[in-house]
Amino acid sequence: MQQLDNPASGKVSLQWDILRQLSEIKKGLSLAVGKCSHELDSLGIDAWGVDFGLLDKEGGLISNPYHYRDNRTDGMLEEAFRRVPRVEIYTRTGIQLLTLNSLFQAPFDGGE
Repeated sequence: MQQLDNPASGKVSLQWDILRQLSEIKKGLSLAVGKCSHELDSLGIDAWGVDFGLLDKEGGLISNPYHYRDNRTDGMLEEAFRRVPRVEIYTRTGIQLLTLNSLFQAPFDGGE
């Protein structure tokens, strides 16, 4: 994770350095394959998926994903409840009503 200063707002953003992480994963896989005495048949990945990256029309990453603890979502619960009643959000999604959930990050990123 990298901490980026945003001089325009005076705030600090928490973002994942996803390209470095991908590079490290590839290095680790290459090392693992090199140490195996047999062919690698499969790979399992486990993740807690609340952070996300936005892609352009060509499938390229627009920017590094924000960390779920970034303060850019401060106040987003209230904004979401202004648009849609909290009971309706819970009834439709079943998710906990916490700012770390992607649903409450999307309006900040320009989603609806």
